[in-house]
Amino acid sequence: MNSINSRLRRSIIVGVGILGAAAGSVLPAGAEVPEQSRDLRSFYEQKIGWSPCAFDRDVECASVEVPLDYSHPSGERISVAISRQKAADSKARRGVLFYNPGGPGGSGLTNQYGRSAPKEQFKGTPLNAVYDLIGFDPRGIGQSTPLRCEDLDLPDIKSRPSDKDFDQFATWAKELEKSCDKLDGQRRKHFNTRNTARDMNVIRAVLGERRINYVGYSYGTYLGAVYGSLFPSRLDRSVLDSSVHPDKTGHAYMTSKAEAARRFVEEWAQTTGAWTSR
Repeated sequence: MNSINSRLRRSIIVGVGILGAAAGSVLPAGAEVPEQSRDLRSFYEQKIGWSPCAFDRDVECASVEVPLDYSHPSGERISVAISRQKAADSKARRGVLFYNPGGPGGSGLTNQYGRSAPKEQFKGTPLNAVYDLIGFDPRGIGQSTPLRCEDLDLPDIKSRPSDKDFDQFATWAKELEKSCDKLDGQRRKHFNTRNTARDMNVIRAVLGERRINYVGYSYGTYLGAVYGSLFPSRLDRSVLDSSVHPDKTGHAYMTSKAEAARRFVEEWAQTTGAWTSR
């Protein structure tokens, strides 16, 4: 399986699960959840070891342990992979900046070229001068604890798929869903947006920071909103770019994307036709 298809497969596995559990997760303003319970203290106070990242020796990598199920923190533990590029100007440092590229299913550690995602995203901006750039692979993604599914070969994806191609892809997706449920059915419900936001708060505490700053794109805007809802006193500045509607289910979200793409193609065809007929 080539790397593009492999990344797409992993994004579909995690993305469908997260979006399916996403709707209605944002809490009313001010409804902060308790975070320093005795059961969670060991997670907030854990010590981690930094080492140069394999993908960029100028960036540090580590892993943070979090509970699979926050309602039973004494149970199974999973790991979340994180990265840190320290602020270039230590005297002007203003804290940490968390980054999520969207998806769901997008890696916050590396981009599609295998480079440091936060470093490349904010290269040449004032942000990497005053903030420690923090990347992380959300639970279930990339170098963090993965979801378990069978390695089913993804059908060839063409730029202009036929109805038959679409049917093959739909069949593949259904079979993949069955395999994921078979291998990881009981664990999958814990790979959701709320728990990812809770993981972010563990990372914040482990870094020794009182508050975080955050930049999120697309689905990353939803994750940022959920974090701000759960932990409003722990969020300083945030940028939510290309916002996702918080009340839409995964099905509604994907349907709206398809409708928008169809309208765009139709308008493009009309505009192109008008110009070529002149």
